[in-house]
Amino acid sequence: MRKIAFLSFTFFFLLTACEKKYIYPDDNYLGKLKDYESYYYETNIPYEPFYYAPPSDSLLTLLRERYKLEKIAGSGDELSRIINLMNWVSSFTIYKGGESVDVPRNAVDLIPMARNKGVKMNCRLIATILNDVYLSMGFKARFVSCMPASISGTDYHVVNIVYAESLGKWIYMDASFNAWFKDMHNQPLGISEIRINLLNERPIYVHKSVNMNGAKVKEADYINYMTRHMVRFYSPAHSEPNYDSKPGVKTYYHLHPAGFFPNLGTEITPHVQRIYMSNPDIFWAAPVYIEE
Repeated sequence: MRKIAFLSFTFFFLLTACEKKYIYPDDNYLGKLKDYESYYYETNIPYEPFYYAPPSDSLLTLLRERYKLEKIAGSGDELSRIINLMNWVSSFTIYKGGESVDVPRNAVDLIPMARNKGVKMNCRLIATILNDVYLSMGFKARFVSCMPASISGTDYHVVNIVYAESLGKWIYMDASFNAWFKDMHNQPLGISEIRINLLNERPIYVHKSVNMNGAKVKEADYINYMTRHMVRFYSPAHSEPNYDSKPGVKTYYHLHPAGFFPNLGTEITPHVQRIYMSNPDIFWAAPVYIEE
């Protein structure tokens, strides 16, 4: 198992640790993204706001207390806490695409597989761990499958978005690569902002901590990889432990650009309901807060 020292980052370091040289994505990837730049912004969507499990959830409480997540997050500002938690998950998970495990989809069951047994995991499982970690600490978060224009059941990358109250927006975190993005003003970016900056050829930067299982990843390679996977997205309607493995019909919201098929409507199978939309304002809306 790789071993990466877990560091507590100060906000000053976070502001100065991005690569300053901008790397433009490959024209082939950017060109394909520009083919699907626009959205329909329809409003007649059979949609209910995303649900985010509260930190009082029994599994989330167990997770927080067992791994002393308050200490791991640290006592710094909100952004440093968010990044420290992502660094922690990245430090003990071994990423390998296509690798799955037959356990319930929650961090309490997945973490021992990664930490104690060195089991390799795909990006969705790593994002599941980080998502539960964020939820347990009171952050609104969900994992997002980022997909290309090509239709393939295996060509995607799953990352997390976490809502930063201090910034009033979602920000992107990828524990599989220990990666996150900033703009030219050193502001952390969310997926929608990354996509818009790419389309408008405005600089984005990857934090220099980006790596795969401890091996350095070139910023250009990661930017190209994610540019390819910025065409369409989907997330579970409920952000909670075990949602992927729970019995019954599960609902997933898909955000597709204009002209992409299937674009609108609902698809129902015995186990999954897929609701397709082409309105990023709805898909990336700030979380709705519900009193417990």
